[in-house]
Amino acid sequence: MKGDAIIKLHIEKALKSNFLLQEAKITVEVLNGNALLSGQVDKYHKKDMARKIAKEVQGVKIVTEEIAVILNSSDKCSDNEIELNIIERFIKNFGNSNKDIKIIIRDGNVCLEGLVKWKYQKDLAKECIMDIKGITGIENNITTPEQPKSIINEKDIFAAIYGDPSISTDIKIEIIGQRVVLKGEVLNVEQKNLVTRLVRNVSDVQEVENFLTVARIS
Repeated sequence: MKGDAIIKLHIEKALKSNFLLQEAKITVEVLNGNALLSGQVDKYHKKDMARKIAKEVQGVKIVTEEIAVILNSSDKCSDNEIELNIIERFIKNFGNSNKDIKIIIRDGNVCLEGLVKWKYQKDLAKECIMDIKGITGIENNITTPEQPKSIINEKDIFAAIYGDPSISTDIKIEIIGQRVVLKGEVLNVEQKNLVTRLVRNVSDVQEVENFLTVARIS
């Protein structure tokens, strides 16, 4: 197992190697494999980017992110402008279901409330707006109905995915009855399609919804 000092160096190197984070002022602390990120960035989506990068570093167990968003003057927007841009994204991603989500904004801090059918929709509601100009924080209070207990074993899904040595990225799954929802990032379109095929071969899986994104190569 890597020591905390080595893990810290690898996280710092990974953050600096990302073009969008090279100017970010992020401090890294590691204790027993648990990483704490603090400091500041100039755009909200960079917070999540830093967390994901740190989580990918070998030896990291948990990542806690306490990064502040300090906007440049050119990136500041009124709450009304932010709301209009969020509504536009929600219409694009949810269609008429966007009306099920309530948006509350105060000084760039966004609070999402409401009820959606599936958990992936709750996650998508946050993810699809993170790069909107002017946002300094997002609180996702959207709820979902209680889902029926699944007969599919989560371990079987992960075993199928990571049983293929070409899959090394962080993939999240949600099991709803006999349906599996895939989220996360893969290296290319071929891997995205491969993961779908692997999951479909798992016993009792009837449907696969693939929301994996393909990594951008800078």
